[in-house]
Amino acid sequence: MKNVFIRTAALMLATTFAAPAFAGDIKFGGKIYADMTQKSVTSAGVKTTTRGANLTRSYFSAKTDLDDTWSVAFKVDVSAETGLKKNNQIFLKQAQLTGHFMPEFNAKLGVIGTAWVGHEEHLFGHRYISKSFVDTQGLDSSADAGLGVFGKVADGMFNYEVAVINGKGYGDTASTGAQDINARFGINVSGLTVDLGLRSGYMGTKTTTATTTGTKYVLTQLMVSYGMGHDFRVGANIVSDKATPATGAAGKLTGLDIFAQAKFTDQLGAFATYQTAKLDAAGAILGAAKKFGKMTGAATEKRTVVSVDYKVQKKVLVSLALTNVKDLNGVAGKKETIAGLYSQFKF
Repeated sequence: MKNVFIRTAALMLATTFAAPAFAGDIKFGGKIYADMTQKSVTSAGVKTTTRGANLTRSYFSAKTDLDDTWSVAFKVDVSAETGLKKNNQIFLKQAQLTGHFMPEFNAKLGVIGTAWVGHEEHLFGHRYISKSFVDTQGLDSSADAGLGVFGKVADGMFNYEVAVINGKGYGDTASTGAQDINARFGINVSGLTVDLGLRSGYMGTKTTTATTTGTKYVLTQLMVSYGMGHDFRVGANIVSDKATPATGAAGKLTGLDIFAQAKFTDQLGAFATYQTAKLDAAGAILGAAKKFGKMTGAATEKRTVVSVDYKVQKKVLVSLALTNVKDLNGVAGKKETIAGLYSQFKF
């Protein structure tokens, strides 16, 4: 597998220097997620409530075609990270060179989008309210540094995306002791989608090439959905993630992600998702040591999100939404409730 990526990288570099360059039009764009909410967290019998405006994500992007084959995309992500003196942090989310060779085979290099997160977000269409399961639980990142290939076969009936990435996500793109495989293979027939996801590697925990360092993660997903564009779609995703530390017992996380979204008119719609996450006994030990995503306990986390949506205009969406989480992060009795107005606007 790695030999394929090495050859692909060589082809991309050779073609880059051989092809004539010309300046294309640069397309700028942006997307902003903002909300006005009240959040309550109950832990060990103590309830803490916060309220106010939140600018959870702001993206600014630029894209240009270098020629008929090559394009470049750049994107920065301004996000709110708690616990810091200045909590609005700027991350480089995409710095991607893409070679468009044929529908069946294309390649990308740099800080690139990964195979799963963006794909699932596109299907349920409400990222400004709720993340995908693996993103919520910290099991995968939407972008990372690496090299990938992707394409569509049989007029789009079959599609694939495979990448070798550093493993820590776009928040930390430094080289590590071992790279991860991040892949998705899909079928799309008359509104029915079936996707198989695989992520295998150390997620940046292997800092050297020594065999006794880091924690090995093998994440598998099987998602089935049905719908017509963004008019309506229902789907379910079954998730399994196994963590094997250098020493100690291997742990496992299992999860279920069900979502549904529909438009009742050109302006009115609704969305709902239900997610569960559960660590086994060994996984709870790893979680308590902060080695298994965001889960820290053995209780089953149950997360429900519902919303009513209104399209103000083509590029502005607002939603009244309620999020309710029981046994947050697998901690028995810990609850979280978030209610308020959410918005997505782009340009």
